[in-house]
Amino acid sequence: MADPRKISSCSLHSSDHLYSQDSVLYALNRFLKTISNMNDTVLVPCKLHDVEDDQDEKSLTSMSSDDGVSSLTANLFDSYQMLNEAKEDLLWGTNGKQEINEASPTHQFKHHLTHLQQLLNQFSDVANQLTTKYQSETGSCEY
Repeated sequence: MADPRKISSCSLHSSDHLYSQDSVLYALNRFLKTISNMNDTVLVPCKLHDVEDDQDEKSLTSMSSDDGVSSLTANLFDSYQMLNEAKEDLLWGTNGKQEINEASPTHQFKHHLTHLQQLLNQFSDVANQLTTKYQSETGSCEY
């Protein structure tokens, strides 16, 4: 029987999750699916300028930062653009794009995403070094 903790690349796109709902992979998969659904639904994004945000607790325009100052977007169209930009940054990297307003959620997202990517790359390098060292010490070969 396969190890249920092992994740294949195709499992990210299936509805059967092999990881916890508390994991980053689950949140990432959910985010990508909901953005895809949003893009399939919103065929004319500029019409969002005419749609009022109901300002409920899940509204981007009603969210605030730790200091209580509203830090997200002013309208649904801006929210739409921000969410699509976040998706692009997740899939293709931030490519050094800098946000002028350092307090903006877009800047904060890119900052944290860049650092997460750097840490994951460092962890991968350490894992590769550990594997190579183990193989050289034990005389085992790669699979």
